[in-house]
Amino acid sequence: MKAVKWLDEHFEESIIIFLLAVISIVELMQVVCRNVPGIPALSWAEEMARYAWIVTVFISLPFTIRTNTTLKVTALVEAFPWKVTNAITIVVDIITAVALGILAWTSITVIGQVQSGGSTSPAMQIPMWIMYVIIFIGLAGGALRSLQMCVIHIKDFNVPPVNSVEAAAADELAAADIADEIASNDGKEEAIVDEALTVAWTDNGRGEE
Repeated sequence: MKAVKWLDEHFEESIIIFLLAVISIVELMQVVCRNVPGIPALSWAEEMARYAWIVTVFISLPFTIRTNTTLKVTALVEAFPWKVTNAITIVVDIITAVALGILAWTSITVIGQVQSGGSTSPAMQIPMWIMYVIIFIGLAGGALRSLQMCVIHIKDFNVPPVNSVEAAAADELAAADIADEIASNDGKEEAIVDEALTVAWTDNGRGEE
């Protein structure tokens, strides 16, 4: 169960972090190869980084749906009573799942057309249909995550949602509390340092006497 929970919370996130690390390493290697004499430049680095960025874009779709961080305008929805807002959220989840499911199904036809064409990438010679499979995975994953969020929102239908203004205010208060804690800790550290310097100065004065 722990593994399932971890995959539910961190599956897409882990893939995105890994790909961003790969992009950083490959681009750094390319910079070194271009600026160090005698080392040939990597002909495939830019292409690999570009395709890795594309993968992160489509993998981030189900990730943002699961974490509820997709861009949305909520001013009108939040003006309704909270139960109406919860009902609208469920309807939006269903519409999103259906739309992404249709797009994922349509992408299968596109994948077949690209595969029959036999085209490959210029530098790495990767079959281009593989990149279109990534599009299908992202869309299908987004549809599944939308259905998952729909189930979650149905279970929490009688729970009042957090208003976006209230959430922003809570974040600002939390940030202010952290800043106050850091400031108080700095004050304590300065007091400790001052006390230590005073003791050291007193000891040295006694030693000279």
